[in-house]
Amino acid sequence: MRIGVLGAGQLGRMLALAGYPLAKTFVFYDMSGSPSAGLGEVIIDREGQYLDDFLSRVDRVTYEFEHLPVEVAEKLAKQKPVHPSPRALQICQNREAEKTLFGELGIPTPQWKIADSAESLKAAAESLGCPVVAKSNTEGYDGKGQAVLKSPEDAEEAWESIGHPRLMVEKFVEFSREVSIIAVRAEDGQLAFYPISENTHHEGILRYSIAPAPKLEKHVQEDAEHYIKALLNELEYVGVLTLELFETANGLVANEMAPRVHNSGTGPSKAR
Repeated sequence: MRIGVLGAGQLGRMLALAGYPLAKTFVFYDMSGSPSAGLGEVIIDREGQYLDDFLSRVDRVTYEFEHLPVEVAEKLAKQKPVHPSPRALQICQNREAEKTLFGELGIPTPQWKIADSAESLKAAAESLGCPVVAKSNTEGYDGKGQAVLKSPEDAEEAWESIGHPRLMVEKFVEFSREVSIIAVRAEDGQLAFYPISENTHHEGILRYSIAPAPKLEKHVQEDAEHYIKALLNELEYVGVLTLELFETANGLVANEMAPRVHNSGTGPSKAR
């Protein structure tokens, strides 16, 4: 099977290294002009001129991470299977859409509001009660595009520092640790779940994960599987999905999901 990968970075490389022993071949489609996969066939196309060439070389398409143009995935999906679906990609790029979907599926989240100005950010902070975390609604990752407001009076500075026209504002969650669960869903709907991992961050970057998470109660794994199963089935998902969660005194609270292979599942203890 010839697998096309949107993106040609480190996660695409990891994906291919896992696939080669299974007799898969890979063609990477790079839109950045700076591919770093370092293996397989790479098509560099910053102007979008070689999509048809890319399609002619693959049987199906996936993507290495979520910060890619949804319209490209949608265009490809009209001609070849794209897994995970463009809908999953679109939702994971937009924190408002993501949190809304979580709520519709009964997955607990922090209390949140949307702000589109410094004034509405201040109002959201007052309504939710500080501290709150303000995040760019799109394009943020690894702690970028975020600010913590300890007081509503911090709103102006936070708005300027983030520099995004629409912010997700979340009430700060008191949690004992961050954990994540990775699951896979096949085209026929079969599911498999990996043990929950415990994640340690520094300055917004995941530094290492331990799996299985130490001292994890059985019901926590079961709750996480229930939540991620709901997402997989709702999205008619095919592929690997990661759900990041906060473990709190009152149970799990969802942070975000990632529609791809994930560094929290790369080993018992893996530095990024």
